[in-house]
Amino acid sequence: MKKYISKLLFLGIGAVMFSCSDFLEPTIEQGKELSVAIKTPEDIRGLILGAYDHMNNDEYYGRDFVVYGEVQSDNALSNGNSGRFISAGLFRFTYRSSDPATAWYNMYETISALNLAIQSEIEDNSEYTVHLKGQAKALRALVYMDILRLFGQQYVSGGTLGIPYVTEYVYGGVISKPARNTLQETWDMIEKDLKDAEEQMKPEYDEDNINTFTTHALNAFMSRFYLYVNNPEMAKIYAKRVIDSKAFQLVTDVMNGDVTTKNLEEAWAKNGHKSNVFELAFTSTDRTGSASIARIFQATNYGDIEVANGLYELYEDSDVRKKFFTTNKKVQRIVKKYPDQLGTDNIRVIRYAEVILNYAEALVKTQDPMALEYLNMIPEARMASKYTEATLENVLLERRKELAMEGHRKWDLLRNGYGVDRVDDDEANNMNVPFGDGRHAFPIPFTELNANPDIVQNKDY
Repeated sequence: MKKYISKLLFLGIGAVMFSCSDFLEPTIEQGKELSVAIKTPEDIRGLILGAYDHMNNDEYYGRDFVVYGEVQSDNALSNGNSGRFISAGLFRFTYRSSDPATAWYNMYETISALNLAIQSEIEDNSEYTVHLKGQAKALRALVYMDILRLFGQQYVSGGTLGIPYVTEYVYGGVISKPARNTLQETWDMIEKDLKDAEEQMKPEYDEDNINTFTTHALNAFMSRFYLYVNNPEMAKIYAKRVIDSKAFQLVTDVMNGDVTTKNLEEAWAKNGHKSNVFELAFTSTDRTGSASIARIFQATNYGDIEVANGLYELYEDSDVRKKFFTTNKKVQRIVKKYPDQLGTDNIRVIRYAEVILNYAEALVKTQDPMALEYLNMIPEARMASKYTEATLENVLLERRKELAMEGHRKWDLLRNGYGVDRVDDDEANNMNVPFGDGRHAFPIPFTELNANPDIVQNKDY
């Protein structure tokens, strides 16, 4: 889906760019002109679509953010083929490393676009306008949770610092230098944005596609959020809303004679599939090309990301997900998730299978007897053996198999109190980073520290 943004709004979004010294709130000389240009609900919608474009960047959801969640886990490693993700995979970032800096930059760039949409005052204060601002708040919560996962101290022993939670777009050359909010403040502000979005967004104003953040996507994301803040009762409520909506489908493969259907494979090859709740859209115009996630996963001129020992062996031969991998001289890769090397595959941010697993995990954590039924929905759909017991270990195992190489594994380990223990044939790739280790928080970039005397660096950097 190619998104239209008026020329002036496009220039405005482009101006929400950060110089090397002013990362959080940029100096914008044309701030007044930009505020005048935002007159209609469609102008606000244009700002939100601009935020989606920022999220597509290969240094955010287009590639890097997904890879971090895998290469800093027991699922994947970087072979250094093109020099990418070596420091990430070995937990060797410094405060001058480029990867944390570009992640920080792109995420806060997205926040600025969303802040502008949220605070824009227009004459039309209809329910649709309120809905759009609610959508912007939901996206802001999602982006801030991503920033917090990378840079917050929630998985560092004794850590109390979150991230700067900027909620205002500053006009007229005023430069904001906010300090870091505490962890609790950051989580509370994310929740407030989500609750505000829940109140403001109305299903009748949802767009008829999964490339924009709908009320279904909001419920799905809130089921994820509440697992992160250890509130499984609330996670159950929001996951069940998505399940009860019957708006999505769990792709199921079956045997037809001696032939297994390729429903799951076809779902990954097709953008906009009903097995996904929210995905970021790419077209031939805004494709990432050589910087695509496919080029980093597959055996291409890049091909840096390999599957670590142990993941492939988890799948039974009958499991259709095993066919998503290739093996060549003991090098294993996942090739049927994001198969298009041109970079036109939409990025799956929330899949329906994750929602079911969120629900199963919440049921386990609340000792609900329905947990086994929902946990077994996934292996049954994948032609794998069902579980005989619903335990947290089994839920995490199934999440590992179903969501492999989608950016979840590191966070599933950490939010449940586990560290990262990666074992590989090449001992140089072995990694043990226990829960509480300071390396579980990315360093605050040097450029931000240099520009903002009120910001505090993370432990161990």
